[in-house]
Amino acid sequence: MAIINFKILKNMPSFDSYGQYYYDEDNSLQEFYESTGVETVFTSDDLYTIITSEDLIDNSQYDGDNTIMYSMSDWRPVINAYIGTPADVENNQNTSVQKYYPFVSDDYLRTSAPNQVHLFVDITDNDNDFDINIYDSTSSPPILNGETLYFKILDWDWQEGDYYSDNFNTTVDQNTVNVYNTDGSPGVISHQYDSSGLKTIKGVVWSRYYSGADDVVVYKNFETKIYMGIDNVYVEDFIDIGGPDFTYLPWPMTSPIIGGFTGESKYYKSVEKIVKQNNFAEQEKYEKYLAQKSYLNDELGDSLGDTDIEQVRAFGVGFLDLNYMLGLHGNQVVENNLYSSQDVGEDGYWNCSTWNDSRYNCFSLDNSVGSIFIDESLDNNLIDNILFEFQCGDVNFSNMIDTSGNGNKGILIGDYEIKKDMVDVKSIRDSVIVLPETDDKNGAL
Repeated sequence: MAIINFKILKNMPSFDSYGQYYYDEDNSLQEFYESTGVETVFTSDDLYTIITSEDLIDNSQYDGDNTIMYSMSDWRPVINAYIGTPADVENNQNTSVQKYYPFVSDDYLRTSAPNQVHLFVDITDNDNDFDINIYDSTSSPPILNGETLYFKILDWDWQEGDYYSDNFNTTVDQNTVNVYNTDGSPGVISHQYDSSGLKTIKGVVWSRYYSGADDVVVYKNFETKIYMGIDNVYVEDFIDIGGPDFTYLPWPMTSPIIGGFTGESKYYKSVEKIVKQNNFAEQEKYEKYLAQKSYLNDELGDSLGDTDIEQVRAFGVGFLDLNYMLGLHGNQVVENNLYSSQDVGEDGYWNCSTWNDSRYNCFSLDNSVGSIFIDESLDNNLIDNILFEFQCGDVNFSNMIDTSGNGNKGILIGDYEIKKDMVDVKSIRDSVIVLPETDDKNGAL
């Protein structure tokens, strides 16, 4: 019934702790290291379940030895925590939060916060064997001898230093769930997480044998560690819309870009160095995510070098090409076919004054290229299909207003360097961001 494959590992996360870890024999050992947190030298970022304490409580109502306590079955809970459908634990869209996923994967985004986590319990033999023999929840496991199984969560997000008591309380309250429902399906309990990162869940599973004077409880306290990813919505944003403290270049969504960064840029080289040095402690998962996300971002364009750009327009249909914009007949503007400007007008620009009266090869005086704003055009095709329009000489600090009226914003970006010298020291911008220069003189319009 488990969402993912688990094994019992004797000396993990500590000596003789017999931790329950994700382990798939069909995958490589490296995949196991990366998916469980074992690849780091820290055990605090491992994703596991351990039994922290267990005991038997005899509440039988008679004096003398209670022989029933010796026939109580011995079992171990297998904890399953996932994102998905609580009413259908076998749904193949359910995704476990008891393993790490690659930062760019669908599973990572699916298990990111805010999200609701569901938890249910499987039962296996308590023999500390590497292989887990999960009993079918549609019938009582044969290891039980008439006992009923329950579980409850004591703390969904326990932190080091938080008060926590593992003294078992046999009172059945609203937080108690049957391990097996009456129809044989597993009982599921859910919790909403609003923040990302490692979460430690504290809980208890217990069996109770109650018959006449016999009332015996076996309980097992457990600790489960899960990981909630960081949703793209919460990635830091640009200086003009999110504050001046961003380090890694924010990129919350795919966006058009003019120019961009090369592999030789200070930004790219410094991010690559940070990722490869891997100077991140276990509590720096968020920052490591930002570094890797930035390093893997392949949407940052490519540098055009020194380029003068007066105006940028984008349209939602393809027929509005340069020929259409200039009012030319047919495909007259083609690659490597430049028209000669032998006659220079008094304004310093070619005005084709020596061409024939038909003006067949002249730019139309009514085309939209010479207009500053698209809404000055008389052509409804242009007005109706404009996506954005930016006047590159009109910059407010680091952004440009979309003069098409569609509410977009153009943001100036430039090269800079980041450094992270050691573990537990935050990444910082190590140089001033070199933004493109702007001017309003000698413009094309």
